[in-house]
Amino acid sequence: MKLKVIFSVILAMVMQGTKAQDSVFCYTHQDVTLYYTIDSEGDAMLVSPIWPHFDRDNNESWTGYTKPQGEVVVPDSVPFDGRSHAVTRVDDKALYRCDKVTSVKLPNTINTIGKWAFNQCSSLESVFLGQGIDTIGYCAFRECVNLCSINFPSSLKVIDDFAFQYDGRLSIDLVLPEGFTSLGVVAFGDCVNLTSVSLPGTMKEVPPEVFWGCSSLSYVIIAEGITKIGESAFISCPSLHKLTLPSTLECIDDSVFHEGTPIDTLVLRSGVPPTVGNGVFADYHTVIIVPQGTIGAYRQHRVWTLFPNIIENETSAIRTMQHNTPTDIYYDMQGHRLNSRPQGMGIYIRNGKKIIMATAAHHTNIAVTIKKQI
Repeated sequence: MKLKVIFSVILAMVMQGTKAQDSVFCYTHQDVTLYYTIDSEGDAMLVSPIWPHFDRDNNESWTGYTKPQGEVVVPDSVPFDGRSHAVTRVDDKALYRCDKVTSVKLPNTINTIGKWAFNQCSSLESVFLGQGIDTIGYCAFRECVNLCSINFPSSLKVIDDFAFQYDGRLSIDLVLPEGFTSLGVVAFGDCVNLTSVSLPGTMKEVPPEVFWGCSSLSYVIIAEGITKIGESAFISCPSLHKLTLPSTLECIDDSVFHEGTPIDTLVLRSGVPPTVGNGVFADYHTVIIVPQGTIGAYRQHRVWTLFPNIIENETSAIRTMQHNTPTDIYYDMQGHRLNSRPQGMGIYIRNGKKIIMATAAHHTNIAVTIKKQI
């Protein structure tokens, strides 16, 4: 009797495993065959054909199956067992190392992209994410070395750790939507063609090492509401020369700008000097611009006092920079009259008023930029 019970249990376990494996089915849409399974809520998940297994010996999730190629359009629903099931998730490693896929379009029904979902899709160039996606998982698009474009819908809330690391051709204006809450460590590390970033206040913290090695990054907006910049967040960003920090900022963690990030002008909107970790700056050449009436507090701070060029924001002087005329007369801070408009960054006297030249003179609308960011 005891042996019979044991045999029944083993048989049930084998049956369950077979059922799970058999529940993976294929569906062809626009000439591309993909694989799906139905979850406990009756929705469909895009999975690899050997789900829930993974071929660790060969580092593959498609062993024995033909990988998709070219343009992949995931449908919003798939038929199975006489019913139509909404596709709501791209599961872990669903298209892992599918190196012939060139583009992916996901429907509005999908809310989650799992871990390593498109990792090492080396031919992938463009991705369209439907309205509805709220989470991009760990390493989801890591090492997609030819990925140039991707959109981030207003529904997006989370981008997990390392999600886009080493995507060296990614050349977008990264604007994360209001309502976005969590950006993972090294999420965009070594994205060497990323040029601009806008971070909403709803995410509260800029995570550690998030833009490490983004060598083309030159323009960053850190919105009101963010309270902390994590360790080494902007390390090795040699194109980042000017940055404005919100009044809500409380902490700048260790080594944020230390290695290879030549911040020339840092605008601080907080009346209370933010705490500063170890090795945040490589040196103290940066011009620090602080709110009116706060220079004393910054001068008394153990780190900010090390900067010789701390000045208060003078709105009227900055505003007048927008109306240069041929009769403008310039002096440097040593009292020497200049023959022409200053060509370099720094502090000058024009027509009797102190002004801040925060970018090189060959750029246009430099004063307008300053006015917007201070």
